Formats: sequence, C-alpha cells, structure tokens
Amino acid sequence: MKRKIIVMLLVFCMILSFAMVACSKTNNTDKNGSGASNQTTDSNKADNMNKTGLPIVNDKVNLKMVAAKWHYQNNFADIETFKELEAKTNVSISWDLIPNESYVEKKNLLLASDDLPDAFFGTSAGGLSLDDIMKYGPQGVLMPLEKLIDDYAPNITSLFQKKPDVVRVSKSPDSHIYTLPFVQEIESNTVFTRMYINKTWIEKLGFKIPTTTDELYKVLKAFKEQDPNGNKKPDEIPMSFRYKNHNYGHYGLFGAFGSLENTNHVSVQDNKVIITPTTNEYKNAILYFNKLYKEGLIDQEAFTQDGSQYSAKGSGSDMIYGLYFGWGGSGIVGNERYEENYIPFAQVKGPEGHQMWLSRSPAFWRGYFAITSKNKYPEITMRWANELYDETVSIQLQYGPLGVNLKQRDDGKIEYLPTPSDKNYGEFRLHAAPGIGPFAITAETFANKIIPNDNMKADDEELDVYKSYISSNYLPDVIFTAEQTAQLANLKTDIFEYMNTMQARWITGDGSIEKEWDSYISELKKMGLDDLQKIYQDAYDIYMK
Repeated sequence: MKRKIIVMLLVFCMILSFAMVACSKTNNTDKNGSGASNQTTDSNKADNMNKTGLPIVNDKVNLKMVAAKWHYQNNFADIETFKELEAKTNVSISWDLIPNESYVEKKNLLLASDDLPDAFFGTSAGGLSLDDIMKYGPQGVLMPLEKLIDDYAPNITSLFQKKPDVVRVSKSPDSHIYTLPFVQEIESNTVFTRMYINKTWIEKLGFKIPTTTDELYKVLKAFKEQDPNGNKKPDEIPMSFRYKNHNYGHYGLFGAFGSLENTNHVSVQDNKVIITPTTNEYKNAILYFNKLYKEGLIDQEAFTQDGSQYSAKGSGSDMIYGLYFGWGGSGIVGNERYEENYIPFAQVKGPEGHQMWLSRSPAFWRGYFAITSKNKYPEITMRWANELYDETVSIQLQYGPLGVNLKQRDDGKIEYLPTPSDKNYGEFRLHAAPGIGPFAITAETFANKIIPNDNMKADDEELDVYKSYISSNYLPDVIFTAEQTAQLANLKTDIFEYMNTMQARWITGDGSIEKEWDSYISELKKMGLDDLQKIYQDAYDIYMK
C-alpha cells in the first residue's frame, strides 16, 4: 500500500513538472512587450544569428527602440527604408516614437528608470546628450560598444579607420564607445554663418563692394544717410544681426581683427585653447563695433530681437537692410528680394591685415545610437546598426528612399527628385526619412555618388566666397569627464554671462572697454577664468592624442 502511494506521488510530480515546462514555453513571447514571438529563447545564439551576410537571424527577432520625431514625419514603421531593412535582416523594430517637444523629458525619465528600451535611436529631433553619455555609460545603463563594433560591424569599423576624428568624437574619457555617430561630411556646412550685403544700394550710391573695414564703414554710413531705398524716410538699417546667435550673430566680422569670437567664446591656435573675449584682437573688434553703433550704423534692436522680428524687418514692404548675417540669405529677406538685391559678402581686411572667417568641424556628432543594459540581443542589434552605415542605406535614411525622394541613375549615381509644389524641401525629405541619425555620408560619397540639388549647389557657391578666409582654429567636439562637466557647469554660467553682458555694454556705449578692460580681466580671473581655460585645454589635449 505504501509503495502504491509513493508511485502515485512520483507520477503526480512528473506530470506537474511537464505542465510547468509547457507553460514556460507557451509564455515565451517577445521580451519587449510587443506581442510578437521571437520564435526561440536562444535567438542570439549561433544557431539563429548569422555572423556575416543576410539575413542577420534565421528566426525573426524584435527589438524595441526609442526615437524622437517631428510632427510631420511618418511613423518609422511606415518608412520604406526601414521596411526594406526588416525584409533583408529579419530583425523587426517596435518603435516608441516621442514627439520632439517632450522628448528630452521622457528620455531622461527612461534613462533613470528600469523601463529601458533595447536601444536609443537618435534623429534630427533628438538623441543622447554628452551629459547622458557621461552619466549613464559608466553606470552601466549604456553598453560599451567597441568589442561589438570590432566583431559585428565592418561598415562602422571601416568608417573609423578612414575618419580618425569620428573615433575621437565617439570615445569617452574612459576609452569606451557608448554611442554610434552621425556623419555628414559636407564642406559647405563648415561655414555656418555668413554676411549678405545689398548690391543694389552699393551700385545706386556709386560704391564698390568694400574690401576693408574702413571701406565697409563708409558704405554703411552712406546706407544710413543717402536714402538708398528711395522712400524718403530714414528707415534704412545699415547692419543687423541677432546677438548671441550661432548663425545670425555678428561674430564672423571679428575675424577682420584677428579674433575668432563665437557664441562659445573659445577657439584654438597652435594647439592652445584661447578664451577669445580676453584677447587684444577681441578688444579691437569691439572698438570697431562701438564706432558703428554710436553712429547709428548697427540695428538698435540687434541685441534684443528674436528670429521673427529679424526676418520681418528684412522682408517688409520696404527694403531696409544694408548688411545682415545668417546662413542662407533668402531666409531673412525672402527669395525674390534676395535674388534681386543681395550677394554673399566676403570677409573684409582689418587694420592689421587680418582676414579670417569662422568655421567649424564637419558634422561628426556622437549620441545617435546606444544599446542599453536591458538588451538581450546586443550582437544582433549591432549587426542591425551596422547596416545603417551602408552607403546607400545612409543616403536614403538622410534624404529619403529611392523612388520617393531619390532616383538611382544608370551610372549608379543618386540624384534628387523634384520637391512637390505643396511641400518645402525639408518637409518632403523628412516625411519619409529620419533625417539625422546613426549613419554616415562621407565627403567621398558626396563627391562620387550624389548629384547635388539646387540647395546644395547654392550652398557650395556661398562656401566659395569664404573658402580662402576660413580658419580651422575652432575647438573640436571634445568630451569632458564627469568631474570636468560638473566644474564647467559652475564656471561657464557666470563667466560667459559676464562676457556677454560686457560685450553688449561696450558695443552699445553703456560702458568703455578701454577704461574697464583691466578690471574686466581681473574680475574674470576671480570667477575662475584660469580653471575654465585649463579644463578646455586638458580635454583638447586628450582629444588630440
């Protein structure tokens, strides 16, 4: 009797064990909550993943990715290039698309929580910031990628070998790579601010295009005093700009005095970091701007106006701008007025022979793809990300799919299809593509593969105006340690605000740079100027190694 009971108990335990295993298999659904089955719990193993070639996996794997999008962009699941990637790779993506306006807040909440996606996919609407990388990389929230790149990403490896600066931008101070880069190596993008001068007024008043700061002063003075728009009103604005604005500010003209002043107040000369508002060259430029402002040759609203005010004055019923700053002249005064009356205006020579113009590095930007610690398939994810850096895939993700936005010619080159009349170029392109993201279009690709459209041709023509004056003495996209980042947060706010305030005061005549210069430098040193300069120098030295 006892033996019979023991046998029955053993049989019951075996049945219960089989039931639990069956239940486990039944509930083995997508780990990302999408409801799609991953076919097997061992999808990341060699029996499912192919280390080379396509598809990446034999049985479909689903990954959850977070990205930001503009309101006029399609759902990424409906973008043709992503559909083709899924068909080729057998990797499907469940997109969690966050509106651009709320992306930063929601991204921060996700990073600080346990509810992480498999990956963050950066776009033109947002990616991961340097602060995100420096905080969450060392914490282990973001995976180090360098070993995965070496083993599973030949396209990215090739990019790194050809473009050492891309590696420098991608690496953190701990030598890990936590995010993949965006690369768009268009030379015209290196000149991010330009001057436009009213050629119609110059011809009407009998002048030539000015070539020196003295000649420019005389032309601006004539713009003010001789009623070049002919409306018999003293409404002409000889020079206008937007203060503290990267593209529309007056900073390019500082180069005529030997200063590469910019909104970040930092430049590099002979591998030495320079805080530009502490130099004699900067001081001389301020004296020139003060002279212009004092005589009414600079827009009296230049230090307070926003973008809508700036362009409204330029495109009003009467033409009132003589010279203005921007990136693309038609955006301020309108296409027709620009084409008829304005030209890009080359840098003038200053009193000591300086004739430099601001530039920046090509678009080598970190923060556009990160694999999180929650990802169960990092090898598969890296193999999928590697496909984004295929030349043709990168072009389509940046400019739109072939057959929709682009056309491949018989010779293999790619040209742009016409923009529909009911859309502008940006909307047409970004309706069907993420725009900026984890992919790369190099200078070689632009030269050999892509036929420029009208926008790119116009940009190249403007680049030619400034090309001989471009100085590469900019601070590259260096990366700071967590300690340096915290120090900079304390130093920059007070120091840069003080610099901005004093620059505005001196130009408008609310103070005297000659009388106050020594006390100004003394105050900056009290604020920690030397510490600020050292942090930048140390970061630059590490970047250049």
